[in-house]
Amino acid sequence: MKGRKNQEKKKSSWCLSRSTLDRSVVGMVALLLSLQLFFFMREVLYGASPVDLIQKRNDYDGWKWDMVELNSADSAELVSLPGIGPYFAKQILLYREKLWGTYADITQLMDIRGIDPEKFSRIEGRVYVEPSSVKRIDLWRLSADSLAAHPYIGSYAAKGIVRLRKFCKRDSLSVDMLVREGVLPIQKAKRLKLYIDK
Repeated sequence: MKGRKNQEKKKSSWCLSRSTLDRSVVGMVALLLSLQLFFFMREVLYGASPVDLIQKRNDYDGWKWDMVELNSADSAELVSLPGIGPYFAKQILLYREKLWGTYADITQLMDIRGIDPEKFSRIEGRVYVEPSSVKRIDLWRLSADSLAAHPYIGSYAAKGIVRLRKFCKRDSLSVDMLVREGVLPIQKAKRLKLYIDK
């Protein structure tokens, strides 16, 4: 008799848990169906699947809502970038000052000690340079001291530029000429070209 009561008790508790389980399954199915309906409606309204919408967000479309412009950013904006704390934010601002206030290309961040390709890859999609903010360099008009102060020129190249200005025409003075004449190494020349109109 006692064994029968225990069996009935077990049976009733199993039925109770089974009905609870059934309700949970029905709830999950309903949730999945509502999510599927949501994504379907989103696709109908916007003409794209959720994956396409995420891809569109990652593609540059002229809207820079979550990006940082390197030439106007302050340290608070830079700290918001992944892997860039107060130290690197300060280094980015200091290097911008050395570049006479403007970056010309985001890859220049890798010129900063400690920003290696791995760290750069984490922020690459979050930073940009507004082309109109880049200050151009006029090799013909600047003094030797001003030219020497730029990190891509230096004192040796500055003296060479001043010497070349005496023997060539204004239009012929170019970064390529500086490389040909041995005034500037190729690596620095590539970077300097970012600031020259020619």
